Amino acid sequence: MNPDTPITFDLLEQHFFNTINEVAADSALWIVGSSGGADSTCLLHLCAAYRDQINPNQQIIAAHMNHHLRGIESDGDEAFCGDLCRELDIPLETESCHVRKQAVTWGVGIEEAGRRARHAFFARLCRSFAPALVLLAHHADDQAETMLFRFLRGAEARGLCGIRPRVMLYKDTEQELCLIRPLLSVPKEALVSYLQDRNVFWREDASNEEDDVDRNRIRLKLLPELDAFRPGLRTRLCRMAERIQQADACVERLATQYEEERLEDAVGGVLLKVDENGQLPLADIILMRLLNRIISRHFPEIALTSGQREAFVRLYRNPCLGALLDLGEGCLARRERDGVFVSRNFHLPADAEVVFPEHFPFRANVTGLEIHAARVLYDEAWMEADREDDNVQWINPQAVCGALRWRPRRPGDRFRPLGAPGTRKVKEILIDEKITQRDKRNIRLLCDDEGILWLWPLRLAERAKLPDGYARAEEKEALRVEVIVRE
Repeated sequence: MNPDTPITFDLLEQHFFNTINEVAADSALWIVGSSGGADSTCLLHLCAAYRDQINPNQQIIAAHMNHHLRGIESDGDEAFCGDLCRELDIPLETESCHVRKQAVTWGVGIEEAGRRARHAFFARLCRSFAPALVLLAHHADDQAETMLFRFLRGAEARGLCGIRPRVMLYKDTEQELCLIRPLLSVPKEALVSYLQDRNVFWREDASNEEDDVDRNRIRLKLLPELDAFRPGLRTRLCRMAERIQQADACVERLATQYEEERLEDAVGGVLLKVDENGQLPLADIILMRLLNRIISRHFPEIALTSGQREAFVRLYRNPCLGALLDLGEGCLARRERDGVFVSRNFHLPADAEVVFPEHFPFRANVTGLEIHAARVLYDEAWMEADREDDNVQWINPQAVCGALRWRPRRPGDRFRPLGAPGTRKVKEILIDEKITQRDKRNIRLLCDDEGILWLWPLRLAERAKLPDGYARAEEKEALRVEVIVRE
């Protein structure tokens, strides 16, 4: 079939047979995710048609999870899947999970909790019936929706790969969990038409029509409007996903090559070596991939943010030896002469410079201090109460340029203190405040890319203050920074 030929319902079976022969024909058992909706119902019918027309030895098991999100409707979905599987002569495995409760337990959203629960269910089935592949019914409209959703959230290159047609979630000596999506290039319309042509019924989830969820708003409102403005948008988004997936595979191969050349296991951590004479400088995206590999293999409990990855790149290119980046869970990255050393075991020197992540809130532990920073809604009473505490400052977030840094003072440091007519040297301020030589060693500076924001615990910078009229502004945010001195 020509790849440019639109996949209509009358061509769907042949397209499915060709696709499944390429990606899953070598598997004796397929575990097919079944929700009772149109997509998975169509996939089950196509799998049954493949068994009946192409390979009578193909084994198929349907898998349904009752998420208990819609009360009696969820139970109805499970009953429907049972009837469907009996009609198609396909065994059905079911499992129940109260997803709302699991979301609270895991500290994630309902959608993410449901995904985790389903993957765990699939993994248990693969263990019981190994070897097996898991087939899922994601289609081209899902791909377009995902691409647009991630683009609007500012996803990085890997996120813009969209939904992948084949994903190996994990593989070890005992089992593997591989997800296959054979309908990813097929529009939703073709799946529905295929079922209607055969008088096949399916279940409708009323929550999919509610526009109070971002994904639903994209699917119900934004995508149709964009498609009307530029017809064929869904197809172009799917093709874009394929191209980005190909580019991502090239980046992964490069990261593997550089991993062998630049990563070096060391006592207590891993060293990412800097560019040497004659070597091409590493691109930002390669540095981020190498950091991902360091974390996943040595510190898997850490969930990196995009802000931390970007801060790591700046740390790698920062010539200031001893600069530090807090990666969370007690793990730090330190700039050294021959590279960036990632570890949780080394002692922070008193004169360390720590680069904080650009996302808020964050909490960092630095040599006897805890630094908390968070964006909060302006509250005049709260701010007034904090004025009595030298260890708290409210900062205009619009004044912050780049990543925040916590460092000791240096010769020549100067800034414009709050209320001062011009800049002053930090040394002069300490003399005026009659700070003893011993206490001077404890003075620290909160800085950004443009200089000093706060001479802790003495003076705020003029440029960091909240502007006049802030109290009258509605829903204004401020950056609240608190330093806690540990005993």
